[in-house]
Amino acid sequence: MFRIAFILLFLAACTPMGPGGSLATPASGITGHVSRQVVISDHPHHVLVGEAMIVSQNGATHYSVTIGQAWDGVHRRLRMDHAWADGRSLPFRRVSRAERVCVGQNNCYGHRIGIIALSADMFSRAADSGLRARLTGPDAAIDIEIPAILFQEALLRRSGQL
Repeated sequence: MFRIAFILLFLAACTPMGPGGSLATPASGITGHVSRQVVISDHPHHVLVGEAMIVSQNGATHYSVTIGQAWDGVHRRLRMDHAWADGRSLPFRRVSRAERVCVGQNNCYGHRIGIIALSADMFSRAADSGLRARLTGPDAAIDIEIPAILFQEALLRRSGQL
């Protein structure tokens, strides 16, 4: 049994992350720009991935970071309720326990943990220095680190430079 769990963990660790990209849904008027995925927290009991997103519809633009948990075949989905940075609560939205997240192109067994909504100014600052936060909930308190390059990639995709 231990050998199977180790192999599953090894395969999950070797899964290439999603490359990011841009999207447009003309029927709904939604356009979006997403950075690549990266591991934002790595621990023996969980691996969290994140990506920066800019989504627009009807002239309104929303900036966020989506957070997912890569499934390792052993540990259950984490439940998180809040995100904190520099002693302040960040606008965090927990998602339905049933929402899946794909890590890379072929591994859609993970679970979406939540979304941190950011203002345009916060997103711009994160493009300079990244974002460090702590997720808290009934299952754990987990430190995450979203590198500045993710925010930069989303901004570059939006401007057509990437």
